[in-house]
Amino acid sequence: MLVFMVRGLFQKLNYPYTQFACSKLSGDQIFDPVWEAVSRLERIGFYVLTLTCDGASPNRRLWKLHEKDKEPVNKVLNVFASEGTRYLYFISDPPHLVKTIRNSWCNHKRNLWCNGKCISWGHLVKLYLQDTKTALGLRLLPTLKFEHIYLSTFSKMRVDLAAQVLSESVALALEFTGGEEASETAKFARMFDKFFDCLNVTNFSCGKKKRKPFQDPYRSKDDFRLKWLEEEFLPYLKQWEEGVAKRKGFSAQQKALMLITRETRLGITTTVKSFLELVQYLFTLPGVKYFLSERLSQDPLEQFFGCQRQRGATHECPNVQQFCKNTQALRVINSMCGNVPKGNCRGKAKVINWEKENQPIPKCHKTADNPHSKSSRGLPSDNQHQKRSDSLQFHGAARNQSDNPQSHGAAQKNQFDSSQSHDTAQNQSDNPQSHGAAQKNQFDSSQSHDTAQNQSDNPQCHGAAQKRSDENHKRKQHKESIALVTEIKEISTKTVLHSSRKMKLFHSNSQEQMIGNALGSGPPDQVLSSSYHIGLKREDFRVLRNPEWLNDKVINFYFSMIAERDTSAYAFSTFFLYEVVKRGL
Repeated sequence: MLVFMVRGLFQKLNYPYTQFACSKLSGDQIFDPVWEAVSRLERIGFYVLTLTCDGASPNRRLWKLHEKDKEPVNKVLNVFASEGTRYLYFISDPPHLVKTIRNSWCNHKRNLWCNGKCISWGHLVKLYLQDTKTALGLRLLPTLKFEHIYLSTFSKMRVDLAAQVLSESVALALEFTGGEEASETAKFARMFDKFFDCLNVTNFSCGKKKRKPFQDPYRSKDDFRLKWLEEEFLPYLKQWEEGVAKRKGFSAQQKALMLITRETRLGITTTVKSFLELVQYLFTLPGVKYFLSERLSQDPLEQFFGCQRQRGATHECPNVQQFCKNTQALRVINSMCGNVPKGNCRGKAKVINWEKENQPIPKCHKTADNPHSKSSRGLPSDNQHQKRSDSLQFHGAARNQSDNPQSHGAAQKNQFDSSQSHDTAQNQSDNPQSHGAAQKNQFDSSQSHDTAQNQSDNPQCHGAAQKRSDENHKRKQHKESIALVTEIKEISTKTVLHSSRKMKLFHSNSQEQMIGNALGSGPPDQVLSSSYHIGLKREDFRVLRNPEWLNDKVINFYFSMIAERDTSAYAFSTFFLYEVVKRGL
């Protein structure tokens, strides 16, 4: 999916504007949708200033389509600008740049070289091994872990690991332990640490807390970091390229391996030039007092894709229909999906207060056929839950009516109507015609009784009644078997401690007789209960005694009872895994 997201530079606006389903994409195909989106946003009042994307080949092709005389460009004239001359600046996502820089450094196929010295990943590995083997337990780099040094396919995609490796603390540790040999490696880590700090200013207090001036907010167009980027950082990259180009005895391919990748260098130079011009332009606008450079990254878009995968649960690759449905939901309620804990955008987790329902789960009904239901043990039944909810609704309505002055008049009218109906009932009882109507009703009921008696004499009706009686008898036996297993399970396992002695729970005489019949003497292979295609024998019931181990029959029977009572539950057999492993799906 190709997604265009609108992000505000000074407002908390992160809105997925549109998406396109695609399998393969090129920069020529992106060209028209990009400018169509810019045109529509400008017409509704937005000022489109930057176009941020990662270093994928279609995005680089999009930049190249705006070139003149094959010279790389960092901006293009916004022909849809409503006021004056305004440019659209190209920004390569800074977190992606940091990852690609680190990946070029740790790539064993590359031999980075600058100013006559090597920029080696081996210097960092040596530092890590020395730091972790200290006898005192005091480390120079306590945040440096195994996952920072020995990268996997997944860890290469993590921005936090790359930012922690390319840091000032690592540069100082390399200078302290590596000496002159690792000096250029330390300078490499320090330069790109400052570069990322310049483009990753997130709030007002981070620079003061970490004592890093490069992470303070931008407050003027004469900020010292802009001068550093223009006079130190860009010349550093240019000097590096020129130094490698002047080396003799190496082929062009070997010289290319002495630098970070060409795509990364192009993204860095384009981003820095666009950033310098953009900050200069922003502080010419009225009302702009500060600027946070992190607003230029595409972290909200990364989080948006993470939420798409999160809403799919175990299915992390939604189809087009599911993607559009999830997008609509995320547009309406952005807080319905928290931050992905293992995604690229870490350390920005949201606190989501999910609404919880405190209503207890409805229990089964109490019936005469099943005296051992949950209702008989003091638990509320479905009818009780319904009455409770109805009473709550009724009391709420009554309270609202009592607060409403019109409801008092309605209540008085209802009382007047009820008194009238009471008087009418008394008048009917005194009326001799009503007595005649009552006698007529008694005569009709006697006729219906005679009709029922004639139907009972009919052999067909007698057969239907016998069939219903048999079904009721089977249903009663089934419930009794369920009650037997439940009662034996509870009474045989539940005990209470009193005065350091185990006391058996009290139960009725019928329950005593039923348990004694099941657990007492008798043929072990006698089937006492058969339901759910499971026949429980006397020897199966005896495993319910402590401290016996339960067998598969008892477990499967008990889970089948749970599944029957709760239609939303399903119980697998204990032999399911064994059969899957043995025979396969």
